[in-house]
Amino acid sequence: MEEFYLTHQSALNEMVSPDSDCLLANEGPKCKALMKSLDIMGVSFLAFKDRVIGIESHGFTTHNKGLAYSKAKIAPLYSNLDRRPADLEAYSKGFKKIDENWYIYYEYLN
Repeated sequence: MEEFYLTHQSALNEMVSPDSDCLLANEGPKCKALMKSLDIMGVSFLAFKDRVIGIESHGFTTHNKGLAYSKAKIAPLYSNLDRRPADLEAYSKGFKKIDENWYIYYEYLN
C-alpha cells in the first residue's frame, strides 16, 4: 500500500481535496475516472472516525487494506501492517502513518 501511495500520490491527493467530487458518494465523473485509473473500489468517510476518508483497495476474506486520509490524529497506530497486529480485534481497524495526513489501514474481519 505504501508503494501504491507513493506512485499515485498526486491522484490520491486530488481525490481528497475539498473540491473533489469523490466526496459525493463516488458519483462524480472525475472521481469515477480516477477510481478506474487507480483500480480503487471506493472512497468513503469511514464511519468509525470523525472526518477520516477511506480509499478502499481490494477486499480479502479475513481482512481489508486501504488508505486513509485525515488531518486529525487517528489511532491505534502500528509500525507494521503486513500482518494483523496481535491486539487488533475483529472488525477493528489499525493504522500506519505514511505521510503527513495519510495512513494505511488494516481492518481485521475475522
